[in-house]
Amino acid sequence: MNWALATVLAWMLALSPSMVFQGLVRIPGPGGEQTGSAPAGIAILSGANGHGNCSATATSCTTSAVTSTGATLAIVIISCDKNACTSGVSDSKSNTWHALTTYGQAANSRGHVTIYYAYALTVGSGHTFTCSAATGDPISCTFSLYSGTLTGSTVYDTSNGGYYTNTETSQACGSITPSATGELIIAGVGGTRSGATAFSVSSGLSILDTVTGTSSIVPISDAYLVDSSASAINPTWTVTAGASDYLAATCAAFKHP
Repeated sequence: MNWALATVLAWMLALSPSMVFQGLVRIPGPGGEQTGSAPAGIAILSGANGHGNCSATATSCTTSAVTSTGATLAIVIISCDKNACTSGVSDSKSNTWHALTTYGQAANSRGHVTIYYAYALTVGSGHTFTCSAATGDPISCTFSLYSGTLTGSTVYDTSNGGYYTNTETSQACGSITPSATGELIIAGVGGTRSGATAFSVSSGLSILDTVTGTSSIVPISDAYLVDSSASAINPTWTVTAGASDYLAATCAAFKHP
């Protein structure tokens, strides 16, 4: 070994042996420096395994199968357009699903959206997601899968939503403020049949999937962002194709370790 390199290594070992092991980082603790793995940030699963959608003219739909290995959080967003849109989610791995608030005009057949999430996941190949609505109601839904989130019940941070009582071309979710940097921001928008066929979204979110609205299918679009700040954010959706619509939007933040 080169004499100069050997001298440097010996000096580093004398000060802190943890500094010379590849793949480890220095983590302050009560007993001084300790070793541990560098924390991984939140990420969507790669390629077609990370997200998808389904739609049906009535009652329920099931997504194509994906391999969900590595996911720590699953998100499903449902769009339907009848009277508060009683809905639910199940999956082929029998995970437990938690519903956030449904947003929409309950008194009429208007757009409604709901975010569902599942943690402590059972994952693997052949993973499908089924979205259900009240009998006879058209339904569309999206799913997305993420790694690097908290794995327990405290993964959920905050959420909001909004809707309009008349046709419109844009709808804000409403402001949410993550409790820490690096959180996952999820946003979704839905509408009524024969309405919007394409959307854009603000605040730096990336759109994942869009189902086009038709005379028998309700539209939906979803988006995500791994937020680099803990500032307030208010994703706003805009109809970029198709007709103005009775839109409803929702958003939520989820935590990392």
